[in-house]
Amino acid sequence: MPIVWIGFAIFMLLCEGFTTQLVSIWFVLGSVCAAITTIFTSDITIQSAVFLVVSLVSLIVTRPLVKRFKKRNKTTGTNADRHIGQVGFMLTDSLEN
Repeated sequence: MPIVWIGFAIFMLLCEGFTTQLVSIWFVLGSVCAAITTIFTSDITIQSAVFLVVSLVSLIVTRPLVKRFKKRNKTTGTNADRHIGQVGFMLTDSLEN
């Protein structure tokens, strides 16, 4: 059974790698803890409970940190923002081919 939990952790880690926001990092931690639980018990309900509790607690603990980090990293405008609402001129006619 630890293979299943480690496989799930790797899958969630890959999912986290393909996203730009924290959406599955808590499940990685929960599944690693559930895999460690397999050393002590073979009961799937206890392993699942450890997975759920650790995932939920890590989500609750890190949520304020994530909100503070997102608030600090506001979107930075680029130089292209200066051109919004301005008039541009074409030097050549692109319809002639």
